[in-house]
Formats: sequence, C-alpha cells, structure tokens
Amino acid sequence: MKDFTSALRPAQPDGATTLAQERARSSIPVRELTDHIFTPEFLECQARITAILEQDPLFSKTTQANLSRPDRYHLGLARAKKLQRLA
Repeated sequence: MKDFTSALRPAQPDGATTLAQERARSSIPVRELTDHIFTPEFLECQARITAILEQDPLFSKTTQANLSRPDRYHLGLARAKKLQRLA
C-alpha cells in the first residue's frame, strides 16, 4: 500500500471555527442563561479566583510544553493545591 500520510490535511472548517460560527448564530442570551444556571455567589467566587490565576505564574502555560511527564504531573499537583487554597 502506498504511503498517503503526507497528503493528509486537517478537515475544514476546524472545530474552533465551527464553534465560533454556531455561537454567532445563536440567539440565546448568554448572560441570562449563566445567571439562571449559577448562583451569584458562585459567579463572584469564579471571577475572584480567575483574576488571581491570571496573575499567578504557576498557571502560565508558556513553559508547560517543554516539561517532562513527571514535571507536568508535579505542576498539576501544585496547581490543584493552589486552587484548593483559593476556593
């Protein structure tokens, strides 16, 4: 059998593009749905924690790809521990 792998191309449109198109066509009011599903306390806690995490270098993904498997495991444990403390 002839090798065909070099001719393979990603499917179009990709998943992110399809999701963006579907979201653009949706008439669902996202904020109202969010308020209906979650409590105000939960949303406030989520916003507070997200603001902290965005500033924390432990949660930066810039060097994550270069880590070995054990190092990624330890990084995950450290992140989980930090999240547990914040919640």
